[in-house]
Amino acid sequence: MLHGLRADELEHVCTDNLRELDSEDSAYKLRVRSGKTGWREVPVSTELVQRMKMLKNVRSAHADEELISVHKGSVQRWVRNIAQDLAETHNDDWQYLTAHDLRRTWATRTYYALDSHHAVDLIMRWGGWDSRDVFTQNYLGRESDEMAASMMQSLGMLG
Repeated sequence: MLHGLRADELEHVCTDNLRELDSEDSAYKLRVRSGKTGWREVPVSTELVQRMKMLKNVRSAHADEELISVHKGSVQRWVRNIAQDLAETHNDDWQYLTAHDLRRTWATRTYYALDSHHAVDLIMRWGGWDSRDVFTQNYLGRESDEMAASMMQSLGMLG
């Protein structure tokens, strides 16, 4: 899901919830105020920040207006429809894709990309998970083949 957000959190995204970090690089976090586990901040890409600002300007919206007028059920239906299309054109396994799988994918990719002993705690905080067991057992998947090959290369295991 979008930078680890839950489907029901998407409808509350607005540019007013962006916070520019106090750093030399241009970096932002998105404040999630209505999350299942309470308030948190999620890092967002500069590309997403630009798209959010562009959408706000195109819609002539105020900074505190929600950018996406959509409910959780609509997001889940969109993902189901895309999954069906992918299953028909690529692989039957796509038929099992859900909106929640996108959140799991974000957690797994972010974990392996961070390559740090602090990764689990940081991702749990960004994603709004309270239980380390729930996170590691249900959200932290295996690394992709591409990621495994890259890690093997950095370990000098490939020719």
